[in-house]
Amino acid sequence: MKKTSEDYLDTLKEISKAITSDLYLENIKNYIRASCGLCHIRPV
Repeated sequence: MKKTSEDYLDTLKEISKAITSDLYLENIKNYIRASCGLCHIRPV
């Protein structure tokens, strides 16, 4: 089955969404680690 360019674009969108959320989670984890000494986590 041949993939159309539409399918290809959808796939790219899904991949970039996954990458973005991974980076976002990574940033949150690092932020939490950095604020470890505080009694609460301040919003970024």
